[in-house]
Amino acid sequence: MKEKDSKAGKKSPKSGIVFTALGTDTPKDFVSWHDQHPYRYWMHSRRIDEGENTSYKLLSIEVQWIGEDGLGTPDKMELGLRLDLAVLRIGGANSPMFTPTTFRNIALGQLLEAHALMLTNKQMKTTAKPKKAVKLVEKFETESYKNLFFNEDGTEKEPIYRVQNTELGATKRDAIFIAFVYAQQVQAGSKQPAVRTASLLGLNIKQVYVAVRIARRNDWLTSGGAGKGTGALTAAGLKAYKELDGKGLYQKFISDYLSEQE
Repeated sequence: MKEKDSKAGKKSPKSGIVFTALGTDTPKDFVSWHDQHPYRYWMHSRRIDEGENTSYKLLSIEVQWIGEDGLGTPDKMELGLRLDLAVLRIGGANSPMFTPTTFRNIALGQLLEAHALMLTNKQMKTTAKPKKAVKLVEKFETESYKNLFFNEDGTEKEPIYRVQNTELGATKRDAIFIAFVYAQQVQAGSKQPAVRTASLLGLNIKQVYVAVRIARRNDWLTSGGAGKGTGALTAAGLKAYKELDGKGLYQKFISDYLSEQE
């Protein structure tokens, strides 16, 4: 692997490569990294042999945030793991080429929302379940979702709204519970926390806005400014959630929805 040396003062962009060792032959899998602060870009190409013709086809691009100061040169462990993953990646002569148009056509906003929704679902499942000691056998767990956020043709699905919830109103107990669910959506990275909260609880979105205002008026929920979908429960909010039995409402109104989504 080779890299450009940093100049004095602000760090200059860096780049490097890692590839499979095949003696005198050209590498089969070739991974490069490029720092353009605050991001690092990883690219993986594979050698395609077609008769006497040899070419490389780009199979993967990853964007990693590294901050303005950067992370320095990737260590050997990371480079080795990324190369191992590259070797396992499927792709060959018939794989489509990456072009600038490829990225213009990516529904990034939808993907970010889908990621946030799956994260929230897992978080809600954990919150709804009674806490008990768990002995982990594997290093990780996996869950699969079928058409959770996208239709078969790739278009975004409309949020699944539950039957109109007539049990939740504008009481303080209801407000802190709704604010708690709203804050979970924000924490998971959703850009539409009010919409997601309304769909989760079977509420009109205006009810969510009212609950959020009540929570902020009582200093239960932080604010990022008017019109911004932000907010986290304050220490006073967490105390109110516990004292007003928000957990009881959570278990009552969340569990059924989670089973509907799977």
